[in-house]
Amino acid sequence: MIYTVVLIITLIGESIGQTIYKDNGDDNPINGLQFDIDIFHYRELYLEDKIKSCNQEVKSLRDRDVQLQKQMKNLKDQNNLIRDQERRVANAQYCFMKSSFTWNAGKTKCQSLKSYLLEINSEAEQNWLMDKVSTGKWWTGGIKHPQYDDWVWDHSGNDLTYRNWYPNQPNGGKSEECMLSEDGSWHDYPCDFRFKIICERGM
Repeated sequence: MIYTVVLIITLIGESIGQTIYKDNGDDNPINGLQFDIDIFHYRELYLEDKIKSCNQEVKSLRDRDVQLQKQMKNLKDQNNLIRDQERRVANAQYCFMKSSFTWNAGKTKCQSLKSYLLEINSEAEQNWLMDKVSTGKWWTGGIKHPQYDDWVWDHSGNDLTYRNWYPNQPNGGKSEECMLSEDGSWHDYPCDFRFKIICERGM
């Protein structure tokens, strides 16, 4: 009798266990599928963020490339300009006269030599000249325009595209209307002062 009761309880337990197991077995695939869908969704969002980030980096690199190309072009243009200026300096002729002249007398002297008072149009020309006359006071062809209160080159009439004024120069107003090169920098001086001159003949 006891064995019969134990056997019945055992069979009932096994029956219930099998049912529970089968129910759990039916639920697991559904839960697992939902879990996989969630993972896929999060991965999709992650990849979208990565793609956006990559697109931004690509755009930034393209913009940077455009900037670099512009900088390269500017550098090439500057290099070509410097070469043109250097060729101009190399082809020009200069006469350094250590006798003292007023500005007008110096202009007349240069004209007698079929040349004109020095016009400095670039840093390359300034540096080249300073290698020749690094010290002293030399008249140049710069004058103060009588109408526009600005400085121009006397021979060509051109504005000063390149400037190398000493700090706080020019400062003499109408009393100092001629340009002097002194120790590598420009100063305004009274035109009746007497200094050395540099004549230039362009080629």
